[in-house]
Amino acid sequence: MKNREIQNLSAGQIIWDEKIRGLFVQANLSGTKTFKIIYRNRQKKQRKLKIGSYGTMSLDAARQVAQELLLRVARGEDPVDTWREEAEELTINRLMLKALKEYWNTPRYLRSGLFKSILLAFKKNFGPIGAYKLSEINVRKVDSWHKSMEKTPIQANRCLAYLSTALNWAIKQDFTQIKNPCGSVKKFPARKRARYATPDEIKKIAAYLEANFEQQPLSTAYLYLILTTGTRPSAIPRLMWKNLEIKTNAEGQEIGLIKFFGKTTAKTGEAETLILPPKTLSMIMKLPKTGEYIVPMNRSKRLWARIQKEFGLQDLWARDLRRTYATVGLSGGVPLSKIGELLNHRCWETTKTYAKLMDEQRIASAMAVAKNLDEIIGH
Repeated sequence: MKNREIQNLSAGQIIWDEKIRGLFVQANLSGTKTFKIIYRNRQKKQRKLKIGSYGTMSLDAARQVAQELLLRVARGEDPVDTWREEAEELTINRLMLKALKEYWNTPRYLRSGLFKSILLAFKKNFGPIGAYKLSEINVRKVDSWHKSMEKTPIQANRCLAYLSTALNWAIKQDFTQIKNPCGSVKKFPARKRARYATPDEIKKIAAYLEANFEQQPLSTAYLYLILTTGTRPSAIPRLMWKNLEIKTNAEGQEIGLIKFFGKTTAKTGEAETLILPPKTLSMIMKLPKTGEYIVPMNRSKRLWARIQKEFGLQDLWARDLRRTYATVGLSGGVPLSKIGELLNHRCWETTKTYAKLMDEQRIASAMAVAKNLDEIIGH
């Protein structure tokens, strides 16, 4: 087989190479010419594999590739199977879609809004890296993609975390054997928020919520729960009527305990516990029971926007009420360890350092914070 013979081939014709057994060139109807090789695998089954196109690949290069393929066949490999595996390998796009469908598509992530957040981030930010196969991903490529979002550093860090979670899941599921490169990528520095409501702001917010309860019971209860229990906003949609237990504290007041599957349950194996002070329990018990969840919503943006506008609190977020709860407790003398337990904030180091509170101790600690809040609110 010579270059001149290849060039003179008409559509549909083939020519075999006399040097490499099984190598031939086929002329296509489009006018292009393709190098291919035929061989038999270990099971004596005939296989055909495309090597490359004439013009982009020289005859000598095609012979070299064909010879390497035949050596692999002689070792018992089947290059066609290898090619199929590589063609079917997950790309970042396919991995994220698969993780969204099989990992994040659960009631927990749907109710918290995380599924929607990841889906939106995927559609908006994963384009530059999405076509890479998992075997092609490395620290340099991930770092370059992460840095391309430097104008939105918080979103960039979140996208990096989403990709890392998806890759860890893929590794656990045996979809890939690669080492997750995300941990070696330096995140953008994030300024920690230190904003919390002042005593005067707490008083105004609480009064507004209590007066607004009849008009918007669910939205009001959502914000009131954050302010008076310090719970994570994402935990509220998981609170169920069947898990609400009413007890009487040492002063003869009714308080509520709700155990639920929370953010740290998957790590610690323990249910999170929320303590409802008397006033909060009273508000909750007035809510309409339309289903199994106490407050079946994961945000109350419009109500909070009205509160921000009413009192000039544009820099105060609804989530800051959780920090406010902790601040009120600490300023009232409740130990940091007990505040951490009430907030269900269990990192590994905290778990090792502090003993866990029993329900009775939780109630006592929660009541101490509630009394501090009551003094501020003015009840």
